[in-house]
Amino acid sequence: SKVFHAARTWDGNAVSASGTASGAQAAAEQRCPNVVRSAMVQRLESDGTATFEDGTTSSVLDAVVYCTGYQYSYPFLEGVVSTMGNRVVPLYKHVWPITAPGIAFIGLLWKSLRYVQFEVQAKWVAAVLSGRACLPSPEAMAEDARAFERRILNAGQPLRYLHSQGTGMPVRQWEYDDWMARQAGLPASPAEPWRRELHALMGSRIFGAPATFRDHFPDEELRLAAAARKSFQSFISAALDT
Repeated sequence: SKVFHAARTWDGNAVSASGTASGAQAAAEQRCPNVVRSAMVQRLESDGTATFEDGTTSSVLDAVVYCTGYQYSYPFLEGVVSTMGNRVVPLYKHVWPITAPGIAFIGLLWKSLRYVQFEVQAKWVAAVLSGRACLPSPEAMAEDARAFERRILNAGQPLRYLHSQGTGMPVRQWEYDDWMARQAGLPASPAEPWRRELHALMGSRIFGAPATFRDHFPDEELRLAAAARKSFQSFISAALDT
């Protein structure tokens, strides 16, 4: 069966007249020849087909899957933060509202190893609220936020990706997590080397072979899985000893 794949974020000239993909996603799609990259859906027709924004139409569809994500919305914080362009601003380091530093956001970032990152953010927030760590002045935090937006634009990324830590972003998650850990008085981020390596490996495998990456386990993945198992066993043993 044919799959029509539409997304707002395709590269320019992503679809040729024949529906052939080009750009960064092409190699992955070649492994799934039934996937056809299409323009965005303009409307769903009563006969079960779809009309796309470029005027083309689909065959009769068995199902429509919406992967729309979500929009940030904090109407109760009007005057403190804005969610224009699907980003929360102004924030210092994606956590602290510039004008209300007694409030903290945990978990805004995406395309990262989220729960490890949430832990580091929470420890930094706890350190600040308890007085063990300090924030810069509001003026310095505001300038840092503006400088980060400039880095996003200079990297060729739209500002709606402000909270993304994926490929091509100016600050990667490990750099950010380690910086926060230092602010909280921790020696380093809790993301162990095996966890960082496994995160990168699985990201590349999922992107490179989305339909088959679960079907086999390369030696490198088995090595990292063994390191993970050893780490978990040590953690459980230490917890039981206490």
